[in-house]
Amino acid sequence: MAPWLAAKRSSPQLFRIATTVCHSHTAPATTARLIHIPKMMADSTSITHTILRNGTPTEVAKYLKEVRANAADPTSITYNLHEAVVRDSIPHSIFSIWIPLSDDAKSIVATLNQSGSTSERRAAMRAFLKAMRSEDTMIPVWSEAGGAQGVATIMSNLSVKEVKMLCNGLARTASLPYGRSQRRAKLTELIAILGAGTPVPKENPDARPLLSHYRRILPACTTDRVAEHERTSPNWTVRQRFNLLRTHPTFYETKVLDSIFSNGESPSAEFDASTCTQLINNNFSFAKDMLLKFLDAGAELPVTPDVFIKHIALPIVRRLRRRRKAVQQHLPLEILELLVRLISRHPDLQRMLDDSLVGVMFHVIKVWEHTRSTRPQVEQHLVKLSNLTPETKWQSAKQIIISALLRHLPAFKFDIDDAIGNENISLEKIKGPWPANFFVTTLGRDDRLSSLRLVQRLMAAFPDGRFLEYSYVRDCSIFEHEQDSDTVQGDALALEVFLLRKNLLWARRFNKDVFTVRGLYDEQALKTAEGLDLLSGIEIASHAGKPDFDAAKSVRSANKIMMQLLETASMATREPSFQAYDWQTVIELPAAVVERRFQLVNEFQDARKLTDTEISEILWQPTVDFLVELETFLLHPNHQELNSLGSRGLGFPRDCLGAREKRSHVFKFVDGLAKARDELWRKHRPRRFPSNIDAMPYVRERIEKVVFGAPEVLLQEPPKEKESQQTIGCFVDEYSFALKAYIDGGDMEESFQREERTRKAWRHAVDSLSGARMTKAEALRFWEERFNRANVPLPADIKAEFPRRVELSIPEVGNPETLTEWNPDSCHAEFEELGGDEVWAACSWSDTAQIPPKERPNFWDVSQFSQPLSGKILDAYFASLLLSLNTIHGSDCSVLKHPFPSQADVRYPALYLDQDFLETIDGAFFRDDQAQIEHIIKSGPPALLVPVVQSILQNVAANEKSESPTHAHIQLAMKLIKVLANSDQPSLAFPFIRDVVLNRPSDSAWHRELLTKGFFNAIPPKEAKKLLCMISIGIQEKLEEQQARYKKAKEEGGELAERSPPAVKVTTVKMVAKLLSNAPFLDVTSAVDILSGLLTKAQHVDIRVAIIQTLFDTLETETASPDVKNRILTVIEDLAVPLAASLDELHPMTEDDWTQAEADGALPEVANAKDRSVAPIRSLFYNLEMKLCNDPVSKAKLVGITYRLIL
Repeated sequence: MAPWLAAKRSSPQLFRIATTVCHSHTAPATTARLIHIPKMMADSTSITHTILRNGTPTEVAKYLKEVRANAADPTSITYNLHEAVVRDSIPHSIFSIWIPLSDDAKSIVATLNQSGSTSERRAAMRAFLKAMRSEDTMIPVWSEAGGAQGVATIMSNLSVKEVKMLCNGLARTASLPYGRSQRRAKLTELIAILGAGTPVPKENPDARPLLSHYRRILPACTTDRVAEHERTSPNWTVRQRFNLLRTHPTFYETKVLDSIFSNGESPSAEFDASTCTQLINNNFSFAKDMLLKFLDAGAELPVTPDVFIKHIALPIVRRLRRRRKAVQQHLPLEILELLVRLISRHPDLQRMLDDSLVGVMFHVIKVWEHTRSTRPQVEQHLVKLSNLTPETKWQSAKQIIISALLRHLPAFKFDIDDAIGNENISLEKIKGPWPANFFVTTLGRDDRLSSLRLVQRLMAAFPDGRFLEYSYVRDCSIFEHEQDSDTVQGDALALEVFLLRKNLLWARRFNKDVFTVRGLYDEQALKTAEGLDLLSGIEIASHAGKPDFDAAKSVRSANKIMMQLLETASMATREPSFQAYDWQTVIELPAAVVERRFQLVNEFQDARKLTDTEISEILWQPTVDFLVELETFLLHPNHQELNSLGSRGLGFPRDCLGAREKRSHVFKFVDGLAKARDELWRKHRPRRFPSNIDAMPYVRERIEKVVFGAPEVLLQEPPKEKESQQTIGCFVDEYSFALKAYIDGGDMEESFQREERTRKAWRHAVDSLSGARMTKAEALRFWEERFNRANVPLPADIKAEFPRRVELSIPEVGNPETLTEWNPDSCHAEFEELGGDEVWAACSWSDTAQIPPKERPNFWDVSQFSQPLSGKILDAYFASLLLSLNTIHGSDCSVLKHPFPSQADVRYPALYLDQDFLETIDGAFFRDDQAQIEHIIKSGPPALLVPVVQSILQNVAANEKSESPTHAHIQLAMKLIKVLANSDQPSLAFPFIRDVVLNRPSDSAWHRELLTKGFFNAIPPKEAKKLLCMISIGIQEKLEEQQARYKKAKEEGGELAERSPPAVKVTTVKMVAKLLSNAPFLDVTSAVDILSGLLTKAQHVDIRVAIIQTLFDTLETETASPDVKNRILTVIEDLAVPLAASLDELHPMTEDDWTQAEADGALPEVANAKDRSVAPIRSLFYNLEMKLCNDPVSKAKLVGITYRLIL
């Protein structure tokens, strides 16, 4: 038994639940509830596992079809396949192929009921939902499931995510016409068991708070059930409302009409404008019925004119232009006629007509514009509406106010509505510029002609255009207002470099918060004009112009700040939330600062009267040293995630100086930087960035003679004598140009003739011009590059000549128990690079080019094989991946020492990787190809991933105290744990998650990654409960140990107790408590049990506050039964009230403290009850929001508890 199960004082119920979970990493026992079948039936169907393992999806489907055709009962095949999946004999993806082929209700329901494979359950759920959409298949699968009660029982064992998928799928059947009445009756029966509101029916076997998901089924129920639920005034989501209005239109149409024409008889009925609009869009005939009722209502309009025009008339006229079926072609014209009659009857509606681009008149005009056969009739109605439109020109209130201000303010005194310009206007009195958007949006949107007239008058007064407000220099500035020179100088003096450095150091504490990081280090925060000026160190407008200013010190300090930012970014790479693009501005900041120095250096040199030598010493030499230090930092192996620029280094604009004078010290700086970077790269250049090679010219010939030149001439070494080179000069033909000209030349440009010329040139190049210095593979690769450079596509038959990778496969061995050495990439020799000392370039003297050595293909790139991948390739990839991870990051011992899953049924023989293959694998391959590798891992048996994770964690624990960096290994282990938690058997990750949470408090950032609501929502409820109980018991034991250690240390030496590290992170316990707040994956009773156990052991006030707050949140949930609420109130009264009643919650009094107080008579300090910082628990009671209006009993009890606390 594991040590953590030795708890003596933990909750017996939690202990009993947790002990049912397997605790062994090496041989995890499955917690699956398997499908059982009589042995005789199980053996009646023989299935060849080899085909299922190695075939492509098409081949597997073909084989299973044959098996299905020869089987009398497909259920036996389902059981056989399920047992093989649970044993890891075949891929779990088989069920996504088999279940649709089986077309068997028993197989679907049996697979839904099993808990051994998540992918099986998801495949069965898709088949169940598909069966519910058909009238023929719905009844068999519903009956096999046990009717509504059986389906509810199945749902009680599904994860929250699966319940949501099932409810959404059932809701999507609402609009299906076939079998609608039967389906609605069955789903209405189901929702009666599950419940859609409080109280939850007792027939529901699931105690989890999932009402919000159950309500999704309501649109697929009967109209009577929907009407019953509507009486509770529910809050539908947008999607639910959309489905309801489409599937139950009659009910909602009647409801809308009642709300309009109730005449006060139904005061609770309120007109819903959005519902009315959607009903009109769904059924245009409803608009006709509604207008007829308006006409029958008499002289008085049932709604206000504004409501009618905006929410009834406008949706109707917008729909007039849509195309109709043949039977509804005259419906738009009839509705338009009714609308015109209604408007002509009510003068209030006529006054609402205007000429706006979104009004009724505009849309009717558009209808007239697009109609053909009925245009005369539409035109008659349009004329009637035009006659009814008021003649008053409508202007917005904003436009009226602007016109009035410009007419009456002393600085203006002119009328923008006057088309005749007044030359005596006093525009010269205006001191401030006009905002540019004023003419486009503020005024221009309402009256473009008046806006144009105003711009013309301002241009006449200010020909230079200075009336427009725009900051050309500081468009990225953090200040938008115009600054006074004295103010600018004072502000810049306040921005001392050491303050900036101190603030950036302080900001490192937020590296764990990804959202804060994005705000602190984005472009708007770092690349402001003020910031770049400050980091340049030579900005004259600030302190750089003072005589006692030390420019060299300022430049060096700015360089240190930028290095400090890079160090902060490197620290953030250890966090699980790290994303390289969040720090891209930090990486690009030095280039922006150097560019700013280019722009300011001339002004700085002139102001300080410095020589070029002095400028180089003060500014450029520190800049060169900094850039070299920066690039050295980025080239370090631990900082590869930050080095997105590769060999290019920092990128600068082509012309940093612009139109400024280019002085000699600038060229000296660029030259010095080039030399320094060259020296740096001589030391750090990786193999993937080979050095440049010399070019080899070809003899000048005509195009055909260049392409089909004699090998003895073209393969000669280029002349080395200087005189010969000068004689040849630039008269060297370029092969690529000649090749392109030859392929594209000729009078006939048909594609087949181009291909023939391509084949002819290719054969000559590969067979005659490759010489003896290239192998066949090297020649193919070399000439492929030359043809690609010339933009000459190669025909398919030529591409077939290139060597292709052999498909990966598990090696066939004679004895699977014998440990076999395996090289998964044995064919890689065909892709070796060309020797670096060979010259394979065709070029001219003036344009040197090279053929780069071909990089070895990425082994983990599955796209190089034909898709979809066969099971044989996936298994080979999976085995090579696990063995690589284990060997490189874990232990030397192979995870496949024995045949897997058994000797009788071998899927993987005993294997270990060849050393030559391991030498070709980069240690960071998991990070570089994470998406593809995670896909590969999920395709294989999760049980094999368990020893790999255990091995890596053991390696991390062994090296943690050494100087070797371990954060990369712990990141890999945590990511693999997450992959295992999201695998087909997530319960295999439970022991790892528990151990990380309890035994690695320093990795608290990963605790938040592992323990998420999304993870718990994806696992079945029993497994979620088991894991939470495991963690809860472990935390309680840790808290007991911590309290005992603290007590012992305090007795031995008081100060040592304060320094002892916590046994479990406070943030971790708070996270667990918050995780249980409104948790849909756990029943409320179990959540209260876990919270009360933690509250009993917790001593830290922050933990107590988080737990009590979660209890209050749970008390307010709609699914909490009266018994559960009484249990919560009892816990609050027994455990929370004594804590809130303490004299000082932060430092509670102990028995020893009371004894000491009685002895010396000193009164203990009492905290301020209203100060939340010193009395946070008490503040929870004082500031509690009473939301228990629907439960007066619980509300009264809580009020009584709070009242006693106040007294």
